[in-house]
Amino acid sequence: MRHSPGPAAVVVHSQHKREWFFRNLVWPDDVLVAKEVHHDSPALDLLYSGTYGDKTRDIKEPGYRWIFGGNSHSLEVRVQSIKRYDDQILSLVRICK
Repeated sequence: MRHSPGPAAVVVHSQHKREWFFRNLVWPDDVLVAKEVHHDSPALDLLYSGTYGDKTRDIKEPGYRWIFGGNSHSLEVRVQSIKRYDDQILSLVRICK
């Protein structure tokens, strides 16, 4: 993720909040990862009803589901999430060009 040529972030969400995230060097400084998983994202089902190791497909979603700030409402992101052992999900979020 650190060496990705495009903007990419890794984020961990619990059912209550964003636990942590890490952005690569080309991620825009004025764009942050959402504090909660959006209700329309497939990742929400994974967070609440998935079991350890389940994952979502790598799909394109509207930017507003995963990011805010900058021009995030006009962007799209590609996201894939996996259920962790501790009832959290880890997601890879990449801003589409």
